[in-house]
Amino acid sequence: MSVAMMFRKVAISLVLSVAAFTASAQYALPTVSVTNLRSRPAHSSEMVSQVVTGTPLKVLSRQGAWLYVETPEGYKGHVRGNTLCELDKAGMSAWQSADRVAVTARDRQWLHSRPEDSWESRIADVLPGAILELVEPLGRADFTKVRLPDGREGYIPREAVATLGQWAAYASASAPAASVADGHSMMGTPYLWGGTSVLGVDCSGFTQTQLYRYGILLPRDASQQARIGEPVYERKPGEALSAVILDRLEPGDLLFFGNPSTRRVTHVGFYAGDGYILHCSGRVKRNTLLPGPEVDKELYLLSARRLSPETISSLSVSSMPVYGIN
Repeated sequence: MSVAMMFRKVAISLVLSVAAFTASAQYALPTVSVTNLRSRPAHSSEMVSQVVTGTPLKVLSRQGAWLYVETPEGYKGHVRGNTLCELDKAGMSAWQSADRVAVTARDRQWLHSRPEDSWESRIADVLPGAILELVEPLGRADFTKVRLPDGREGYIPREAVATLGQWAAYASASAPAASVADGHSMMGTPYLWGGTSVLGVDCSGFTQTQLYRYGILLPRDASQQARIGEPVYERKPGEALSAVILDRLEPGDLLFFGNPSTRRVTHVGFYAGDGYILHCSGRVKRNTLLPGPEVDKELYLLSARRLSPETISSLSVSSMPVYGIN
């Protein structure tokens, strides 16, 4: 056998091995700060949602360079494979049993090649909600070493992360109100159809992103979010809003807006207290629900729902086996 033929056989063998692994992949982890889910396997198609680094995805099928995946909350979309690390069942089990941290900071963070905060040492960015593998045990140092799903390693500020157990423990009755307080840090963030990160959000992406920082995973769309939690207010036909009605609400309650005739939900935001809503419409902002210069006249409040302790428990990442949180 010639040397050229031998190398050709080795190359074919490697290709077949990679193909076999890819075909057996049942799961995937995003390797970039935010991965786009699209309605069809094409860059020109509608972006329906996003997922951040380390979000565990189930691979349903593939079409060329695109994978059709399902998110932990059951949302489905097409993702370009070059933004993912594909795993078979054994690889997913290994990831689930590894020591990991979640990014719980309010803002975008950077991984550095050295334990320092310098733009010259940046190797990747990560966003709130990202899940990273620990390379070294968490200590009291200012930086901790972590690993991205694709194997890249770097240092991240210690204060920006929490163990997955700590992250899951944030899912408490106080989380919705805390999400509103934190949500004000996103004021001015632009509206992005399908966006679910601090870089850009749509209305339901904003509520989902904020609660995810507290280990609570809401359904993706406003119409889906309107079916969870406990009802605290249902607007009657022709009823005018008043301060008395709004006194029933608590900061962190989810407010749903839409057409008063069809009752179809088209928008969602947080009740921020004192008659205000915190939401994303054009950008993340505050508006009053009562007549005044700060009212958004395009919004018609249909209902309000509250996340009860039971609902929060059911939506906690610790209740979803795919995260592997004990």
